[in-house]
Amino acid sequence: MDKKVTKVSPADPMDTIENMESPSHGKSLISLHYNEEAVDAENVGAAPVETMTYQQRWIRDNIKMRVCTKFVEKPTNVNSDLLPPVRVPGKGLPGIQSEAEPICRCGYPRSTHGQSLSSGTSGMEDWKVDTHTKATRTNAFGTVEFLGFGENERNYVRVDVDTKMKDMMELMMDVWGLEKPNLLISVTGGAKNFTMKQKLKEEFRRGLMKVARSTGAWIITGGTNAGVMKHVGEAVRDYGLVSASTNPIIVIGVATWGCIQNKEDLTDSECRGKWPASYRLGKKQRPKESFLDPNHTHFVLVDNGTQHQFGVEIPFRAWMENSIANMKTNTGKNASVYVPVVLLVLEGGPGTLETAHQAVANNTPIVIVQGSGRAADILAYAYQNSIGEEIGATDQEGKTKKITQTIFDASVEAEIRNQVEENFGKKNLVRHCEMVKETLKNRDLVTVFEFSIGGRGSSKDIDRAILQALLRANKDQIFDQLKLALAWNRIDIAKSEIFTDDRFIQPSMLFEIMQSALILNRVTFVELLMDNGVNLKDFLTKKRLLKLYNHDATAAALVASGMLNSLSRQTDDTELAKKLKENSQEFSNLAIAVLNECYDVEEKKAQNLLIRELEHWGAATCVLLAVESNNKKFISQTACQTLLNNVWMGHLSLDNQLLQLLLCVFIPPLIFPVIKFKGDSDQDGIENLQEKLSYVIFLGLYSYILLVKFNKDVSNEEIILIIWVFSIFAEEVRQMQSSSTKNFNTKLHSYITDPWNIVDVATIFIFVMGIVLRFLRFDSTLEAARCVMALNLVIFFFRILHIFSVHKQLGPKLVMIGRMLKDLLYFIIILMVFVVSYSIAAYSVMYPNSELSIVLVYNVMRLGYWNFNTYQIVQENTDQYWCFQRYRLIYEYYTRPTLAPPLILISHMALFIRWIFGKCSFCLSSQPSDLIKRFSSDKARELVQWENMIADAFMNRLELEEKKNIENRDLQATSGSSGQAPISKAPVNQVVRMPPQMDKRLLALEEQMQQSTVALNWIMKILQEQEKNTRVAPMLEDKRENEKQKKEKDKALVKNTVEERKRLNYKARLPCYPQSLINRFPVPDHKVSWEIPFPEYDPVIYEAPEVKEHPYWADTIDLIFMKPEERIGKIKFNEYDDLNKVNRKSYVGTYQVQDGLPLNPTGRTGLIGRGLLGRYGPNHCGDPIVTRWKRDDIGNVVMKEGKKVLEFVAIFRKDNKLWSIPGGMCEPGQKVSQCLKAEFTEEALGSLVEDSNMEEKIKSDLKIMMEEGEEIYKGICDDPRNTDNSWLETVVFNYHDDTGKVLHPFLLRAGETVEAASWLEVSSSLMLHSSHLYYVQLLYHPLGTTGGANY
Repeated sequence: MDKKVTKVSPADPMDTIENMESPSHGKSLISLHYNEEAVDAENVGAAPVETMTYQQRWIRDNIKMRVCTKFVEKPTNVNSDLLPPVRVPGKGLPGIQSEAEPICRCGYPRSTHGQSLSSGTSGMEDWKVDTHTKATRTNAFGTVEFLGFGENERNYVRVDVDTKMKDMMELMMDVWGLEKPNLLISVTGGAKNFTMKQKLKEEFRRGLMKVARSTGAWIITGGTNAGVMKHVGEAVRDYGLVSASTNPIIVIGVATWGCIQNKEDLTDSECRGKWPASYRLGKKQRPKESFLDPNHTHFVLVDNGTQHQFGVEIPFRAWMENSIANMKTNTGKNASVYVPVVLLVLEGGPGTLETAHQAVANNTPIVIVQGSGRAADILAYAYQNSIGEEIGATDQEGKTKKITQTIFDASVEAEIRNQVEENFGKKNLVRHCEMVKETLKNRDLVTVFEFSIGGRGSSKDIDRAILQALLRANKDQIFDQLKLALAWNRIDIAKSEIFTDDRFIQPSMLFEIMQSALILNRVTFVELLMDNGVNLKDFLTKKRLLKLYNHDATAAALVASGMLNSLSRQTDDTELAKKLKENSQEFSNLAIAVLNECYDVEEKKAQNLLIRELEHWGAATCVLLAVESNNKKFISQTACQTLLNNVWMGHLSLDNQLLQLLLCVFIPPLIFPVIKFKGDSDQDGIENLQEKLSYVIFLGLYSYILLVKFNKDVSNEEIILIIWVFSIFAEEVRQMQSSSTKNFNTKLHSYITDPWNIVDVATIFIFVMGIVLRFLRFDSTLEAARCVMALNLVIFFFRILHIFSVHKQLGPKLVMIGRMLKDLLYFIIILMVFVVSYSIAAYSVMYPNSELSIVLVYNVMRLGYWNFNTYQIVQENTDQYWCFQRYRLIYEYYTRPTLAPPLILISHMALFIRWIFGKCSFCLSSQPSDLIKRFSSDKARELVQWENMIADAFMNRLELEEKKNIENRDLQATSGSSGQAPISKAPVNQVVRMPPQMDKRLLALEEQMQQSTVALNWIMKILQEQEKNTRVAPMLEDKRENEKQKKEKDKALVKNTVEERKRLNYKARLPCYPQSLINRFPVPDHKVSWEIPFPEYDPVIYEAPEVKEHPYWADTIDLIFMKPEERIGKIKFNEYDDLNKVNRKSYVGTYQVQDGLPLNPTGRTGLIGRGLLGRYGPNHCGDPIVTRWKRDDIGNVVMKEGKKVLEFVAIFRKDNKLWSIPGGMCEPGQKVSQCLKAEFTEEALGSLVEDSNMEEKIKSDLKIMMEEGEEIYKGICDDPRNTDNSWLETVVFNYHDDTGKVLHPFLLRAGETVEAASWLEVSSSLMLHSSHLYYVQLLYHPLGTTGGANY
């Protein structure tokens, strides 16, 4: 059935202020919210798909937005003055709004809803996102340019809140082309502008950029131009202004689409995107809206079909960060780790507390910036004033383990409450206080950075604080810590945090890290690993060598040859040097043989192998590797020389005559009709001729000036000459800077290694000297300038030999002359012995008794007769030297700009301008090259496989030839001496050196012993004096009394807080539902009760996958997914369910059933369905509290503040890492008493005793104790698993072993379902699962005792 299509157009250009009330004005808002008729058609206003780019097509096909499908008018009692005005796109007329235009409950005006949409007649009619919105093709994507903030364009996209994370990852990695991060920094904090001192601001920005730059991190923020997001954006801006790096720091803003001001600037009615969209930041921010920050690099704008509802992006951002964290870093197979995530907390309000709380619940480390204000300072205070107490517990195997428990003193809890109330008010006070405490439940995940001038923090520390937080989160995983440090390339972190004196790491554990460090070219890590015990002899096995260096056969052989040749020059051992050279030559011969085999099979593929960019060898090529390793023999092979010929001649045919080429140099338009080409038109050969001709003209001009025009008056010819030489100088500078290396010293070293470059520098320097002398107005200096410039001309003439070196006949002759001069130097030294001796002897006879003077020496030397005979030494490898030098010349001329000097200055200016705009390196790197080429992954794989196939065939042939001569080799081996192998002896005077780490440890121990000695002496001195004043001043007694009263007051406050938390259903309203990424609908404290109207309440539906599978402990009927009329009678509530053998009565009385669903008697939870619970309505369980008096080693009861100390059995849960009472759910048909005993035995006792004779007696005593238990609570349990339709109810019994005889004979042991079990002191400072602290608190009155210092 065909759909009706309505084309959506932007506002008509004739819309003016005068006619904005006309019907056409309704079109102006369509771009924000599609017409219902239009959204059903996939090709609304669309141009042909083939005209779009890949990015446009992909986003159109895969990314959706969300629109309202039913207009339900918002009640008129809403203050419309608080709503921002509706702005007409493209008119620049903010503040113009239709008079009395009704607003839908989605937040958008009536004009944005199509006329055909259904409408609600009542303002109080129910409107929900899930049922009254739909997904459709997004109309806002592309790039955005912020007017007034430079020409940089940022990617943006409007996405549906339910977009699959798989599509988001493909969008960012494939469509936007982002590289995988090695770290994800999620920044949370104040959404409104807050003040930071200038010094603090600068330090924060520097530290954040340092960690992002050094680790290759992504930063995710809220994306708006306010608060902490603005600070992060400005940090990125400042970094971009001063950094020379071409890789920008990735900062992704995730914001709510409906809260973006001027969002209409980002939309396109045809859904083709804007490239770019022009976005302007206004001077005035409207209520409930924010501008995008201009310094972020990417924007993800989350849309749920509503407007002016903050927080829509929060769950989406959590899912996206979780998906990024599930990616692995690009650090090799052995060293790849999941992308680590850290939360950076800066200032902030209650939302920041929730974000930090949820991060810790998800085992994400957080870094709190102390001194930034509000939420961050409250968390920092709580962390620094709480205590991390280690509790000894027993695991399933009976082994003792230490578990850290965060303990809050009553006074600290009281101060936290005061700070929360002062900063956030009394609203949701208990909720906020508990979030602060629970955020610190796992102290290893929390790092506080003290951010104050003159304090411990500084910009050099904040990056370390972030990285240390991640290492602390993996403190028991040394291998993972090393992988992280390697991924970040932070050798300083590895030294200070991993390789410490108190930690010993087996060298064999470091082999995989060593292999990854070599692959990633992390030289400093290789050195560090070797310093910490990695032995190369043990590490470099044959298998590992093949894995490291067998990527490319020819390249690997060239590298091996170069390394061995270099090593041979470093040793003084003649035999070793000889052996290294032999091995180097062997690898070189293998590379040459494989190359020639490939060339014989297929010439084109062989040349592709030579110029292919090698990923595993520093993006070099085989030719470049041969040049760098000085492998002349490889360069002289036919394959390499054919490649150089093609580069030198370009596409010019060899049939062209010299006269034709010269004619085209002078008359370029004749190139195409006269010159013959091998393939496509290319002027490389013509350019080379232009270079030669240009240099000949330069020498002619220079000669003419010296012979005719060199006088006091500066001629026009001299000015042209100076400009010409300056262009040559500029080209030399460009050559040096265009080196592939990044370090300036390396560039300079690479430049001066070419002798002809030294000649160029010398000619330019001497020319400058001559010009300086020439412009000095003296006759003598003019003549001196003439001499200097005449010498300079001679050197410039010598430079033309460099051009001749490419010639096939002249090139080898130049090499022969150069080598002959070296040999001639030694001949002259020998000749000098005869000449000098002859001169002295002859002069002494001819001129006896001469006076000693300089003249005498001169005359003696003149007497000698010098006679040099021309000689010629023909060597076999002259052609190899010529081929090698030919490559350098061709490379130099190939990489030069098109124009020859002096017109080359025009090319230099163009390059300089491109560099100024930050595009120089990008443009150059993107140019196609005949000397280095990057192939696609498939093409590269095909070339490597072809090369390996030929290399394997060649090696097999060698092995066959070796086998033919094996008998001869055996005969030669047996014909030698048959003596035993020499026995190696260790040197007699060998010095055994202590490892550096052991030396450091001994020094540290000595220092500790010295400090201990000083401390003991001081203690002994104090004890000997025995001068103690036992009287206490009255003022001190009053002070202590006041402190005691305050302490009792704080304890009472803490006790009341626990009770209030239970009453307000706090645990059941935690934002994130356990064991999922589902976020509850937020329910304030004052809206919990069902009796209080809450029209905005839109709870989330969730039932866990294991519940949907209908196990035996769960209902088989999914009421939540039925229509209300279908639910009636399916399950009987408020009575015993005989069918399922489940008691659906509540301990608190009759509960409501609405639309066939039971309602939680404690109130709203923000989530409907069953969640993780099996039954609709009450889910009954039992919680036994087994207690005893704490006793010392000899059996006496421990007393504190005059009262007995009570202990109870606790288990450490695996799911949320919290201590709890060992309870559990009642099985179908099981009594609560049976459940209590079964759960205690299963979770806390494990196996009772090893002695079977004692087991029966203990079981009997336990049975008696269980029968004498006292019920202390019966009712609803405040549990994070509770929902609006399913909740936990429990019966809590206390079983007290007053004498200690029952539980004393055996130790606790964790059961299979828990991590550990232990005895804990009863204390208000404990953090326990669910409502268990409230139950423990109820013990005090029945037992008439206290649980430690905090009660």
